[in-house]
Amino acid sequence: MNVPHYDGLNRMTDEEVIARYNEQTTHTVIGTGFWLDEMTRRSFRRATEAALEEAAAARRLAKINMWVAIVAIVASVGTGVIQIVTGS
Repeated sequence: MNVPHYDGLNRMTDEEVIARYNEQTTHTVIGTGFWLDEMTRRSFRRATEAALEEAAAARRLAKINMWVAIVAIVASVGTGVIQIVTGS
């Protein structure tokens, strides 16, 4: 089976790539490099998932900070208005 050109490879769906991979496994002998590559791929996947979780937590924290700042501004403006009205 021929190796697809780069553009052809990019146009393949994930399902097509998986099917080609599975088809090739019956005719392929693998070495230790395959296992190292697989461990690297899994490590990258875990790192990506952890980074996405951290980004979501940072987003939540930013929203909380925004609301705390809004409350502080409203309280500050309210205090200023009260001081103006009461003449203190």
